[in-house]
Amino acid sequence: MAKRDTTTSNKQLEYRECLWGESILGTKDQLQSLGIAVGLAFPGEPGGPKRQLNVLDPRGFKTSITRYSDGQYSAHVDFPGRSRWGAVQWNSYAPGVQLRTDCTWFDEYVGRPEALVAAGLVCLDQLPGQPGMRKVRVTIFADGTLPQGARGVNDKRSREPGAKTIERASKTTYRVRVILPVDEQERRKEAGRLAEQDYEMRMKSLSRPPRLDGKESGCAQSTFTVTTLDDYRDRVRTMSAMAFGMIERWMFNDAAAPFSFAPEERERLLGHAQSIWHEMSRLIGTGKVVRKASAFRPTLRLVQSNRP
Repeated sequence: MAKRDTTTSNKQLEYRECLWGESILGTKDQLQSLGIAVGLAFPGEPGGPKRQLNVLDPRGFKTSITRYSDGQYSAHVDFPGRSRWGAVQWNSYAPGVQLRTDCTWFDEYVGRPEALVAAGLVCLDQLPGQPGMRKVRVTIFADGTLPQGARGVNDKRSREPGAKTIERASKTTYRVRVILPVDEQERRKEAGRLAEQDYEMRMKSLSRPPRLDGKESGCAQSTFTVTTLDDYRDRVRTMSAMAFGMIERWMFNDAAAPFSFAPEERERLLGHAQSIWHEMSRLIGTGKVVRKASAFRPTLRLVQSNRP
């Protein structure tokens, strides 16, 4: 008599609420008990898809199922109107060349060799596999020189602004990455933190549908966490910067408002706001921070005014 493998059957279902939807990890029986892909062959099974099974869950939401390990499967349920954070975005840079600018420390260009050359990004003799070039990835320093020796690609100059790496993106296209200036790297890093904060606030403001397991919905996991003192200061700084940005948009760029401040008043207001922000930023970075008692949970009470 064959022995039954109880390793997988004893594993509990993991049901995680995310800002973009839900991530559920479990066996085929556990997922089907929630009404997901009932009666269908799962990825890797006879008659099933090789890598991913796309279905609708009982609530009608798009669900993708992939193999995880040890007889478990991962089901990602995407809620409508909720994009996943960090999705890659491409824009047209030049004829036949696409540009990705969402990376913190480099710009990435993809296109056919002739299009990349026409855009002034590379020369044909610099492509991987060309005489004197490496076969898989070519690194070019900002001064136009190439790494020397087996360890040359790890030279710190490969991370300096203006340095390039060239590699294949597909059978017919190449990928070119160009390191950004330091100030642009810092600008994108700050903009990314603000965008991530804004994304979380927007996602958390949306109502969530009932869970498939019947349990009460909790808080969706954040895309960022506070675990250190530096994390805390960064979060306070980015939230404050976002608040100042909102104030500026509401005061000066509200297209729905029939009024706006006169140019001279706008300059005065912006000057005061910048002075306040610089002082706040200094205090956030240097002010004394204390650890809260674990039992302390501050609450915000919203009081509705009866005034007309």
